[in-house]
Amino acid sequence: MWGRQPTLAQGKLSLIEILNAVNVAVLTVSVLALYIAVRSYRDTTRTSLEQQRTLDASRDALGSVVEVARKQQELLARNLEETQGLFNLQSEQYRRELEREGKKPLLEIALGAMKGRELEKIETINIDLAQNLGFTVTNLGLGPFDKAHHQHHSFTLERICGQS
Repeated sequence: MWGRQPTLAQGKLSLIEILNAVNVAVLTVSVLALYIAVRSYRDTTRTSLEQQRTLDASRDALGSVVEVARKQQELLARNLEETQGLFNLQSEQYRRELEREGKKPLLEIALGAMKGRELEKIETINIDLAQNLGFTVTNLGLGPFDKAHHQHHSFTLERICGQS
Protein backbone atom coordinates (compact mmCIF):
# COMPACT_ATOMS: atom_id res chain seq x y z
CA MET A 1 0.00 0.00 0.00
CA TRP A 2 2.60 2.57 0.95
CA GLY A 3 5.25 1.04 -1.12
CA ARG A 4 3.58 1.43 -4.41
CA GLN A 5 3.95 4.79 -6.11
CA PRO A 6 1.76 5.79 -8.99
CA THR A 7 3.54 6.61 -12.08
CA LEU A 8 3.06 9.82 -13.91
CA ALA A 9 2.02 7.92 -16.94
CA GLN A 10 -0.81 6.29 -15.19
CA GLY A 11 -2.10 9.62 -13.75
CA LYS A 12 -4.60 7.83 -11.61
CA LEU A 13 -4.55 7.11 -7.92
CA SER A 14 -6.37 4.26 -6.45
CA LEU A 15 -9.18 4.79 -4.02
CA ILE A 16 -7.14 3.34 -1.17
CA GLU A 17 -4.27 5.68 -1.93
CA ILE A 18 -6.63 8.66 -1.90
CA LEU A 19 -8.18 7.53 1.38
CA ASN A 20 -4.73 7.01 2.88
CA ALA A 21 -3.70 10.51 1.83
CA VAL A 22 -6.92 11.93 3.30
CA ASN A 23 -6.38 9.96 6.54
CA VAL A 24 -2.83 11.28 6.83
CA ALA A 25 -4.06 14.84 6.29
CA VAL A 26 -6.87 14.39 8.85
CA LEU A 27 -4.43 12.82 11.32
CA THR A 28 -2.01 15.75 10.83
CA VAL A 29 -4.80 18.28 11.34
CA SER A 30 -6.03 16.34 14.41
CA VAL A 31 -2.54 16.27 15.97
CA LEU A 32 -2.12 19.94 15.22
CA ALA A 33 -5.56 20.71 16.75
CA LEU A 34 -4.70 18.61 19.82
CA TYR A 35 -1.41 20.49 20.20
CA ILE A 36 -3.24 23.85 19.94
CA ALA A 37 -5.90 22.69 22.42
CA VAL A 38 -3.27 21.55 24.97
CA ARG A 39 -1.38 24.84 24.65
CA SER A 40 -4.60 26.79 24.98
CA TYR A 41 -5.54 24.74 28.07
CA ARG A 42 -2.14 25.42 29.68
CA ASP A 43 -2.39 29.14 28.89
CA THR A 44 -5.93 29.26 30.26
CA THR A 45 -4.84 27.42 33.41
CA ARG A 46 -1.90 29.80 33.90
CA THR A 47 -4.09 32.84 33.23
CA SER A 48 -6.76 31.48 35.58
CA LEU A 49 -4.20 31.06 38.39
CA GLU A 50 -2.91 34.61 37.80
CA GLN A 51 -6.47 35.94 37.89
CA GLN A 52 -7.15 34.03 41.10
CA ARG A 53 -4.00 35.52 42.70
CA THR A 54 -5.06 38.98 41.53
CA LEU A 55 -8.58 38.46 42.92
CA ASP A 56 -7.16 37.25 46.24
CA ALA A 57 -4.87 40.27 46.45
CA SER A 58 -7.81 42.57 45.57
CA ARG A 59 -9.99 40.91 48.21
CA ASP A 60 -7.24 41.37 50.83
CA ALA A 61 -6.76 45.01 49.81
CA LEU A 62 -10.51 45.62 49.93
CA GLY A 63 -10.64 44.00 53.38
CA SER A 64 -7.90 46.37 54.55
CA VAL A 65 -9.74 49.37 53.12
CA VAL A 66 -12.97 48.26 54.82
CA GLU A 67 -11.14 47.88 58.15
CA VAL A 68 -9.58 51.35 57.82
CA ALA A 69 -12.98 52.81 56.91
CA ARG A 70 -14.56 51.09 59.93
CA LYS A 71 -11.89 52.50 62.26
CA GLN A 72 -12.33 55.96 60.73
CA GLN A 73 -16.08 55.72 61.21
CA GLU A 74 -15.58 54.80 64.89
CA LEU A 75 -13.17 57.71 65.29
CA LEU A 76 -15.62 60.08 63.61
CA ALA A 77 -18.42 58.83 65.86
CA ARG A 78 -16.27 59.47 68.96
CA ASN A 79 -15.30 62.91 67.64
CA LEU A 80 -18.96 63.68 66.99
CA GLU A 81 -19.89 62.69 70.56
CA GLU A 82 -17.08 64.81 72.00
CA THR A 83 -17.92 67.73 69.74
CA GLN A 84 -21.60 67.44 70.68
CA GLY A 85 -20.62 67.47 74.36
CA LEU A 86 -18.46 70.56 73.86
CA PHE A 87 -21.21 72.22 71.85
CA ASN A 88 -23.72 71.52 74.62
CA LEU A 89 -21.31 72.90 77.22
CA GLN A 90 -20.65 76.03 75.17
CA SER A 91 -24.36 76.46 74.50
CA GLU A 92 -25.06 76.27 78.23
CA GLN A 93 -22.27 78.75 78.99
CA TYR A 94 -23.56 81.06 76.26
CA ARG A 95 -27.11 80.80 77.63
CA ARG A 96 -25.86 81.58 81.15
CA GLU A 97 -23.81 84.51 79.86
CA LEU A 98 -26.84 85.94 78.06
CA GLU A 99 -28.89 85.43 81.19
CA ARG A 100 -26.20 87.06 83.32
CA GLU A 101 -25.92 90.01 80.92
CA GLY A 102 -29.67 90.46 81.13
CA LYS A 103 -29.46 90.53 84.92
CA LYS A 104 -27.47 93.64 85.71
CA PRO A 105 -27.55 95.36 89.06
CA LEU A 106 -29.55 98.54 89.29
CA LEU A 107 -28.41 100.55 92.28
CA GLU A 108 -30.62 103.05 94.05
CA ILE A 109 -29.13 105.40 96.58
CA ALA A 110 -31.35 106.80 99.29
CA LEU A 111 -30.48 109.66 101.63
CA GLY A 112 -32.62 109.37 104.68
CA ALA A 113 -36.21 108.94 103.53
CA MET A 114 -35.53 110.36 100.05
CA LYS A 115 -35.08 107.70 97.35
CA GLY A 116 -32.75 108.03 94.35
CA ARG A 117 -35.38 109.31 91.91
CA GLU A 118 -36.38 112.06 94.36
CA LEU A 119 -32.71 113.00 94.90
CA GLU A 120 -32.18 113.37 91.13
CA LYS A 121 -34.94 115.99 90.95
CA ILE A 122 -33.62 118.18 93.81
CA GLU A 123 -30.85 120.68 93.07
CA THR A 124 -29.89 121.43 96.67
CA ILE A 125 -30.63 119.71 99.93
CA ASN A 126 -30.85 121.56 103.23
CA ILE A 127 -29.55 119.33 105.98
CA ASP A 128 -29.03 119.94 109.69
CA LEU A 129 -25.32 119.14 110.13
CA ALA A 130 -25.80 117.80 113.64
CA GLN A 131 -28.34 115.25 112.50
CA ASN A 132 -27.50 111.63 111.66
CA LEU A 133 -28.27 110.94 108.05
CA GLY A 134 -29.23 107.48 106.75
CA PHE A 135 -27.49 106.50 103.51
CA THR A 136 -28.78 103.37 101.74
CA VAL A 137 -27.61 101.59 98.57
CA THR A 138 -30.15 99.11 97.21
CA ASN A 139 -29.86 96.78 94.20
CA LEU A 140 -33.15 96.92 92.31
CA GLY A 141 -31.76 95.04 89.29
CA LEU A 142 -31.72 91.33 88.49
CA GLY A 143 -27.93 90.89 88.47
CA PRO A 144 -25.79 90.18 91.51
CA PHE A 145 -24.34 92.96 93.58
CA ASP A 146 -21.53 92.52 96.05
CA LYS A 147 -23.11 91.98 99.47
CA ALA A 148 -20.46 94.10 101.17
CA HIS A 149 -21.86 97.08 99.24
CA HIS A 150 -25.49 96.13 99.80
CA GLN A 151 -25.84 97.30 103.36
CA HIS A 152 -27.56 100.11 105.21
CA HIS A 153 -24.98 102.74 106.24
CA SER A 154 -25.62 105.64 108.59
CA PHE A 155 -23.22 108.55 108.60
CA THR A 156 -23.24 111.92 110.18
CA LEU A 157 -22.68 114.71 107.71
CA GLU A 158 -19.71 115.85 109.76
CA ARG A 159 -17.90 112.56 109.01
CA ILE A 160 -18.71 112.82 105.30
CA CYS A 161 -17.49 116.42 105.03
CA GLY A 162 -14.47 115.87 107.23
CA GLN A 163 -15.69 118.32 109.91
CA SER A 164 -15.47 117.53 113.61
